[in-house]
Amino acid sequence: MLNFFWKGICIGFLLALPLGPTMVLCIRYSLAFGAVIGLVTGAGAGLADAIYGVVAGYGIYTVVDFMDKYRLFFHFLGSGILCYLGVKTLREHLEVQSEKVLVRRPHMLHLFMTTFTLTLTSPLTFIGVSALCASFGVEESSRSLLSPWVLGIGLFLGSCLWWQILSSILAFFKKKVTSHSSQWIGRISGSILLLLGLCLFVYSLIVR
Repeated sequence: MLNFFWKGICIGFLLALPLGPTMVLCIRYSLAFGAVIGLVTGAGAGLADAIYGVVAGYGIYTVVDFMDKYRLFFHFLGSGILCYLGVKTLREHLEVQSEKVLVRRPHMLHLFMTTFTLTLTSPLTFIGVSALCASFGVEESSRSLLSPWVLGIGLFLGSCLWWQILSSILAFFKKKVTSHSSQWIGRISGSILLLLGLCLFVYSLIVR
């Protein structure tokens, strides 16, 4: 049982590493608001990964069929959220001051649910979780009713570990970020999110 927990931590950590919308948001908000906001931003994606980890552990592959059947809907939903975040980010002017936390501090629950929804509605998430679970040899976890849940908890903690490390490092440089630099960070982040959203939208039209 403990073996699945440690494997879950490794899988969750690896899943969080690639550059994507969650990392863009984590970088931006960690530099602007500090490590706690960055961690909460990443934790939403970590919970979605953990849910798919439990599903993969039980071998419920009907979820794959469901995601594939409504793939177009999920792609459009994800692209809409990304485009909204991109435009919203480009319109904001975040100013980091030396001792004060900035303007328009985002609601933590909103950030958590945003990254949670983005990750949960991405068909690639389940594919990535399933592939890593197979690589780590956890396909036999279905033999125990509790093993998939232990795997999911480990996966969530592993993901949060990466977001904690990343957000803490970024928060360390927070006071060195000037108002001008923060505006450029916001513009670059918004542009990346908007571009990802548009690419996902075009991809949805091509593969439908």
